[in-house]
Amino acid sequence: MFRHQIVVSGDKVAAQQTMITTLEGIGFEVDREETPKRGDFWIRAKHGSRMKSFALGALAGKEGQFVWLNIVGGPDDSGNYLFDLQELTAGSTGGLIGMHQAKEVYEHVFESLDAAYQEAGTLVSSMKR
Repeated sequence: MFRHQIVVSGDKVAAQQTMITTLEGIGFEVDREETPKRGDFWIRAKHGSRMKSFALGALAGKEGQFVWLNIVGGPDDSGNYLFDLQELTAGSTGGLIGMHQAKEVYEHVFESLDAAYQEAGTLVSSMKR
């Protein structure tokens, strides 16, 4: 599983709203934790169908492949806002094809978020770990 970090400048509420709006715009269901376990922002984002992925495996396709992200946000040491995105599923119920489909969904998430923050003029950095 991979992690992806996005660092943005500016207002944290606007940064959080951009995160939620972008994820929902690409088909994710977003659950926000009101009392974050770490940081001051925590959401879980889900895409696709767990049952469809389990029953059909790779036949669920990229759109039906179930993927799940944890996203934690908080201020970093330089006064910017850091989002830490952690992939929680690998698509393994679909075998190698399902894993590739899940990877494509995650890549689409990271590209969409980077583009949204770049368009807003707030992207400081973005990196996969």
